[in-house]
Amino acid sequence: MIHEARFTADKSDYLLRLLQARVYCAVRDLPPFRVNLYPAGHDAAAGEAEQTESSGELVHADDYWGAWNRDFVLTCRFALPADWRGRGPLALWLPLGEAGDFSHPEALARVDGRRFGACDRNHQELELAAEWGAGAAHLLSLHGWTGLGGQIFAQPGKLQLRHCQVVEIDPRLRAFVAQARVALGSARKLAEDAPARARLLNALDAA
Repeated sequence: MIHEARFTADKSDYLLRLLQARVYCAVRDLPPFRVNLYPAGHDAAAGEAEQTESSGELVHADDYWGAWNRDFVLTCRFALPADWRGRGPLALWLPLGEAGDFSHPEALARVDGRRFGACDRNHQELELAAEWGAGAAHLLSLHGWTGLGGQIFAQPGKLQLRHCQVVEIDPRLRAFVAQARVALGSARKLAEDAPARARLLNALDAA
């Protein structure tokens, strides 16, 4: 009962949300993207070959872009900050928008023409290779599909681009938050008089 009186589970949940916001120990916004739209099924290589760094509509963070059931190519140049402290791996954070259906938009990602990952609505973080060192400029190209739009929940006629960023990850903090989330979730599933529940909440309170 002591944990109920002290609201241990609720306090732990609140603190974990604060810590989650610090998993990215450094962030830098990407420049605006250039976007070109094509009919669904358009050849990816042809689309990227057709697009130059000055072609297409310029899309800034929080702008609406695209149209449903279209292929797209988004491009921008970025450089890894030279002044970051190297506390952990670097990644791209790519919240391209919410299509309101399944897991779209989705895209294949290339840096300097090299495929290195894919992103969608539920997988927005792409870790960067160590060889893409600080200071040098790189060309990011995202070739994907916008989705059908509104199949699960209503959405406006376009996607809204959020703040896409280069991020530095604190791996120790991320691991701690993940483990603590599992412990908290397990404690909340157990009966109030279960000894394991008290031990889990004791550990969270002490952490």
